[in-house]
Amino acid sequence: MIPLGTEVATVLVLLAVFPFNFASLPSAAQNVTELSIRLGIAAVAVGMGIALVVKFVRLMVAFARNEPAEL
Repeated sequence: MIPLGTEVATVLVLLAVFPFNFASLPSAAQNVTELSIRLGIAAVAVGMGIALVVKFVRLMVAFARNEPAEL
């Protein structure tokens, strides 16, 4: 669960920094490319966040049932 948490943090930092330069593309293509890459990175972050929540819930259920956690 810890590696997934660090991966989510890495993707969010990448989304926040986002220093990609699309100056070689035409103006309209720059906007579309930047938007689609930002949306793609955000979708990855959301998916990984959901996976992290699911793993945490499975861990808590296994703990409550006094069973070994299968993550």
